[in-house]
Order: sequence, then C-alpha cells, then structure tokens
Amino acid sequence: GGGRGVVAVGGRGGGRGVGELAAGAVRAGVDLTRVGDGAMRADLAGRHPDVHITGWVDSAGIGAHVTGARALVMPSRHPEPFALVIAEAAASGLPVLVSDTALMAREVAEAGLGFSFDIFAPEGLEAALRRIATLPDAEVRAMSERGFSRDVALGHSPEGWIDALEAEYDRARPDQGARSMIRSGETRPRNTSPIAIRLPLSRPRKSAQRGGRNECTRFDALFRVIISSA
Repeated sequence: GGGRGVVAVGGRGGGRGVGELAAGAVRAGVDLTRVGDGAMRADLAGRHPDVHITGWVDSAGIGAHVTGARALVMPSRHPEPFALVIAEAAASGLPVLVSDTALMAREVAEAGLGFSFDIFAPEGLEAALRRIATLPDAEVRAMSERGFSRDVALGHSPEGWIDALEAEYDRARPDQGARSMIRSGETRPRNTSPIAIRLPLSRPRKSAQRGGRNECTRFDALFRVIISSA
C-alpha cells in the first residue's frame, strides 16, 4: 500500500498479542488499524484511542481496510504452526510482520516477504514497525511483488492442497487407492464400514478449476472416501 500504517486482522484474545501491538505502534509512531472485534475492544480503545478499530467486518469488507496498509502484522504470543493470515496476506501482495512464535516467521524473512520480531521484546516489535514504515517505497514494492508472484508459496493453492491430501491418503492407505476411487466415482473402499469423523478442512472456492473439473467436485469425492474409511 501507499500508506505508512499497518493493519492487524482478527486476534480476539489477549494471547493474540493485539495489546502489545497497539502499545508498540503508539510508541513507534506508526498508525495501526485493527480489523475485528472482541472482548478487548473497549480496553484497547480506552488505552490507545489513536488505534483505529473497525469492529466486526465480513470477509468481503476486509480488503477495504488493508488496501492502503504498509504491511499486515501477526503479533501472536502463542505458537502458530500455520497462520493462514500470513500466507493469504503475502499472496495478496501485502508485506507481513510476523511474531517469531509462528513457525513460518523465518521463512517469511528469508524469502523477503517481510520481517519477524520477538513479541516478548517490546523494542524488537517497535523496531520492526519503524523499519517497515521507513523502508523505501521501491523495497516495499519489491517485497509486495515477490509475494504476489507466488514464486515463494507459503501455502497450497486449492488444487495443490487437494493433490497433497490425496497423496497422503494414498500413502496411508495404498490398498484403497484414493485417487483411482475418486476418478472412478466410487465412494467406499471394499470391506470397510462408514465411520463418522471430524476433519479440520476448509472447502475450496467453487470458482477454482482444474482441467475443466470443479475443485469442489474433487474435494467432495475425497471427503466421501475419507469419512467412509476406517
């Protein structure tokens, strides 16, 4: 973005580091927009009236708040095995500042997609905020273009995610052959009975296409194979 401010999206609880980020942004003299709501809203507004808090925003409205931002900040105090917001921001061309509690923090820094910082060291957070705010526009643009080009992918595309999941299922159950079953339209491996399980899966967008086939069709077929297998 052309502005000097930063944005944080979500992070409802105290463990998400929103309070530390707000205090650090004020000390660093960097404008902060917090997109979201939560129990901390009143406290944040009282302590840091200069921080812009949007309140709840649906997914379609988030773009309007991040378009003019210099970077997205993910300040979590908790370990983050995979912070989806980092991958989504980088792929959208938005540089990222990432707490080093996130496993991909080092990867972000090494790939030139943003900077990492220690959320438990206030001076480190402030330094990262000042650094992105004062970074020459040409360097911010290069950082943005690296992320948007997807030359360095921090996460799977919908089709890549499904490919990887199919491969893992084939590896775990080579006797069943998930890929061949999906392509043949079969939904239950032989000699198995249905089993109800919960999987932390996100449904790909219907607009995603692969070889003329809708990604949701592949996802639904794979999901039926998984839930019908022991």
